[in-house]
Amino acid sequence: MWVSPPYRGSGVGSALLGRATRWAVSKDVKCIQLSVTTTNLSAISLYQSAGFMPFGSTEPLREGTELESQLMEKTLDDGDSSSFQAKS
Repeated sequence: MWVSPPYRGSGVGSALLGRATRWAVSKDVKCIQLSVTTTNLSAISLYQSAGFMPFGSTEPLREGTELESQLMEKTLDDGDSSSFQAKS
């Protein structure tokens, strides 16, 4: 997901993540995985506050760049169907 810079920090990312998580739970998805650029500390913090944990090793984002991405995952349960609130 990507949030336009003027709207970052306003809760848009949390709302999108919460909606996606609720949708996944409604479809009986058991695990969500995502990839995040390792330099995007705000996104990493958001995902960790939502219960995502890093797994595996970092990988180059794409050929020709020094950026790396990290896989993260979250196991879902019925408690994830409530509104997501990022932990401060």
